[in-house]
Amino acid sequence: MSATRVTSSKSKHSLDSLSSRKAEPKTLKINGRDVSIPTGLFINGQFVNAREGGTIPVEDPSLRKEVIRVAEGREEDVDDAVEAARRVFDQSDWSQSAPSYRAELLHKLADIMEKNKDELIAIECMDTGKTLKHCTNLDLPGSVGTLRYYAGWADKILGESSFNIANTFAYTRREPVGVCGQIIPWK
Repeated sequence: MSATRVTSSKSKHSLDSLSSRKAEPKTLKINGRDVSIPTGLFINGQFVNAREGGTIPVEDPSLRKEVIRVAEGREEDVDDAVEAARRVFDQSDWSQSAPSYRAELLHKLADIMEKNKDELIAIECMDTGKTLKHCTNLDLPGSVGTLRYYAGWADKILGESSFNIANTFAYTRREPVGVCGQIIPWK
């Protein structure tokens, strides 16, 4: 199986500059609690400022006011993220790790979300303008449930076989082949 690698023709650079672009979190008062909010793009295990330094506002739609500014990711930033992920995929044990280990990590992330549910729900309410009831009963449980669902599939590596041509055997095996990056225009 082969995978095609697509990167921007404009941006061939090293990830060495990421440490100099470290983004500092901001503290917001949410429901009477100080909550540390990362404001950077998560690339190579750290939050960094956008390559061009741009930011975009995050507004609380219920108040119609800006509450924080976060890094504005662009094509070059996606290239950095894909390059970092590709390096981890190619040069570490991650791509060869046991599916049960990957499932364990997804379950741990779900556990962390449940442990920090009050902060996550407060952030979600502020960020989306949704009600506390909606975020508490749908958004957080839906996110945790999705992680646990995919954790359950992580070690269910199944293939398909086909005998549609006489005297042949075809088998499809699903396996990780690489990384991708995207910028999601979402509020």
